[in-house]
Amino acid sequence: MPRSVRPLRLVAPGRPLLAPLVALAAVGAGLLGPRPAAAADRPALSVLYFENRTGQADYDVLRKGLADMIVTDLAAWDGVTVLERERLEAVLAELKLQQTKFIDATRRQQIGKLLGAQYVLIGTLNLAAQTLAIDAQLVEVKTGAVRVAARARGAPDRVFELEQELVNKITAGIDARLKNPGQRRAAKVQDIQTLLAYSKAVDLADRGRLDEAHRAMMQVVSRNPMLLMARDARERILKQLDASGKRRTELVSGAVVALGRICDQGLKNERGFDALDEAGQRRFLALRLLRSRVLGRVLRQHLSSRSHLYLILRGQEKDALRVMRALAENHRRLIDELGRVSKKRTVSWFDMKLDNDTERLVRDAQLGRGSLSDEPVSTLVSFVLLGRVRDGDNTYTVGPALGDLDPKEQKAAFELLDREVTVAMGLHAKTPVAQQAQHEHRAARALEEKATALIRLDQDEAAVAAYQRILDAFPTGHRAQWIENRIKQIAGATHDHERSTRERWAKALTDCKDMDIRVGDATLHRKLVRLGLAALAVHAGELEKACKVGVKTRSAFAYVYGSLARTAAVHEDCASYRAWTRKYLEVGGSVGDMQAYAKRTPWCELGDVTKNVVWFKATYDDHWSLELDRHLTTVRSHDGKVLSLFGGREGGRAQLSIYLDATGPNQFRCRLAQWTGMGGDRREGSCSVTLKKLAREPGELDEGVFTASFPTPTPNGRTRTIEMKGDFRLRRH
Repeated sequence: MPRSVRPLRLVAPGRPLLAPLVALAAVGAGLLGPRPAAAADRPALSVLYFENRTGQADYDVLRKGLADMIVTDLAAWDGVTVLERERLEAVLAELKLQQTKFIDATRRQQIGKLLGAQYVLIGTLNLAAQTLAIDAQLVEVKTGAVRVAARARGAPDRVFELEQELVNKITAGIDARLKNPGQRRAAKVQDIQTLLAYSKAVDLADRGRLDEAHRAMMQVVSRNPMLLMARDARERILKQLDASGKRRTELVSGAVVALGRICDQGLKNERGFDALDEAGQRRFLALRLLRSRVLGRVLRQHLSSRSHLYLILRGQEKDALRVMRALAENHRRLIDELGRVSKKRTVSWFDMKLDNDTERLVRDAQLGRGSLSDEPVSTLVSFVLLGRVRDGDNTYTVGPALGDLDPKEQKAAFELLDREVTVAMGLHAKTPVAQQAQHEHRAARALEEKATALIRLDQDEAAVAAYQRILDAFPTGHRAQWIENRIKQIAGATHDHERSTRERWAKALTDCKDMDIRVGDATLHRKLVRLGLAALAVHAGELEKACKVGVKTRSAFAYVYGSLARTAAVHEDCASYRAWTRKYLEVGGSVGDMQAYAKRTPWCELGDVTKNVVWFKATYDDHWSLELDRHLTTVRSHDGKVLSLFGGREGGRAQLSIYLDATGPNQFRCRLAQWTGMGGDRREGSCSVTLKKLAREPGELDEGVFTASFPTPTPNGRTRTIEMKGDFRLRRH
C-alpha cells in the first residue's frame, strides 16, 4: 500500500463530474480537493470496503486486503488523490462501523465527508461455482450519483488479474493516464489464499494486536517475497510497534518478570533478616542485589535507547520516577543490611548462593552476576547524582538523574558521600600505616565522586575544593598528579573542551556571533544530562532571548534548530522533532538535508513539514484548489520599486506569478498576475494583494492574501472569468 496520498487524474470530457477539470485542462496542475486532507492537486477518492456476498464468513476480512490492492494499483495512475486505507479505518472507528458489512448511501456520504473525499469506490464480492465476481462503482459523495461502473469475473486464484481488470475498466471510464506501471505490480498476490492471509494480518494490526500482526505479515512476506504491498505493510507495523512502545517492553522478558517475582517473594520478610542463619542472609543479600539489576532493566522501558545517553521518554516521566525511587530505596536497604552483617563477618558475592533455577533465569535475562566489589555506597550515589545504572554486565546513563528530579534525594546522596569520607578519614587516622591504603582509597573515591557530581551541576569551585581535600589528606597518593592536572583544567590553566564550550556558549549569548553559537551548541549535551528532553526548549530559549535572527545569525540559528531536531528524533520525541524541523526550515535550513536525515529515523514520521513553513495556495471557481510547491519565493528589485511573488508545481511548467508596484514606504499595489499552465499557455489578469508581513531582508518571510481574475476563452468562442483568491507565505530571495 502506498505510504502517502497518491494522485489519480479524472478527465472524461462531457461528464458533469469532470466539467471543472475540462474547463481548466489547459491550465494543468494546481487542482485540489476542497479539504486540506488531500495533499495532491486533484479531487480526493477513497476506496471503501467491498461488501462480502460470497456466503463465506472467512472472506469478510478480504475487504481490507482488496482495498489495499486497489489503492496500491490506483497509485500508478495520475489524477485525483487516493486516500490510504488507514484513514478509512480511523473514520470507521470514529463512527463505530468497523464490523459493519454493508454501508448504505447515507453512511457513504458521511464517511466521504469525514475523509474529505469527493468520490468513493464501493463494490461487492460474489462467489458462485468457483467463479469470483468483483463489482465496483465510483460514486460522487455530494450527489450519490454513480459515475463509473465496472465488473471482473474469473477463478478465485486469479484475484490479482481480476483486480487489475477492474481498475483498468475504472480508469478507462475516467480517461486516467498510467504514470508508473511498476507500481501496479506491488499488489501482485499469488492467489486468494495469499490475499486472505495478508488481510488477516492487516486486520490484526487494525485491532491493535501488533505483535501477532507482525508475525502474520512476516509469514506472508516469507512465502511471497515479491509482494511489495506486504513488505510495505510489515514496515508500517514495525513503526507502529516502535510508536506504541511494545518493542521496548520486550526488554523486560519473561525471565526478568520471573526474577522480579522471585525477588519480591524472597525479600518479603525484611524484618526477619537478622534472625536468618548465615546461608539465609547470603541468599537474601543475593536477591537484594539481583532486584537492583531487575529494576535497572525495567527502567529501560521508559527511556530512549538509541544513543549512549538514555533520556526519559515524553509521557513516561511518572513511571520512570517511580522505578528510579524504587531502585534507590533498594540500594539503601542493601547498604543497611550489609552493614548489619559486616559487624559479624565479611561478605562477598562469592558467598551468596542462588538456586539453579534462579541462576538459569539470570543467565536467560542476561542480567549478569552482581558484585559487592562495586561498593554499594558508590553505586547508590552514582545512580542518584550521575544517573548511572547497572544493566547486566553493562552500565547506562539516564538523564535526568534521580537527584535532578528530586532535590531531597540529591541532598541525601551528598550527605551520604560526606559521611563516607568522614568514616574513611577516621579509620585512616586510627589504622597502622601498613593497613591505611584501603581507607585512603575509600575516602579519595568518595571525594572524586562528589567532585564529578558538582562539576555536572556547574559548581566548579566546590568541585575544586573536593579535589583539593584529597591532595591535602593524601599528598603522595597514586592519583595526586592526575588530581592536580584536573584542578588546573577546571581553573582554566590548561585546555578543557567541556569548559571551553561552556565559555563559548556564554560568549555567544553576549555577542551573538555565528561561530560562538555553533561551538557553544555543544553545551546542549550538558543540559540533556540534567534536564532530559526539557533541555531542548531551555537551550533554544537561551539563544532566542539573547539573539535575534538576522542576516549574520540566520545560518547559526538553523544550525542550532537542526541540532535540536536531530536530538529530539534520536530520543524518540517525534512531536518535538517535527516542531524543531519546522523552525529549522523557517530560518532557511535545507529541506533536502532534513529529508535525508528523516530516512535514517523511521521511528519518527517527519511528514511534509515544509507546507507549514512556506506556501502559495488559492481556491477558484468556488470549488477547486491550487497549491504550489516549488520555488516559493519573493524577489524585490534593486531599486525597491517592484515586489514579485513566485510559485510553481513539481513535475511541470505550471506557475503563478504576481507583480506588485511600490506606492510608498512598505506599501504596494498589485499590477499584474500571470498563470502559466502545464502546457506552457499563459493567462494574465488583474489582482489585489494585502501584505500582512513584509520581509526586511533575504531569508525572512513575506505573508499576505491575494485575489486575481483571469479571462479564459471557452470552446464556444466566449470568454469566462476564473476568480482566484488565496494566501501566501514566501521566503524572500
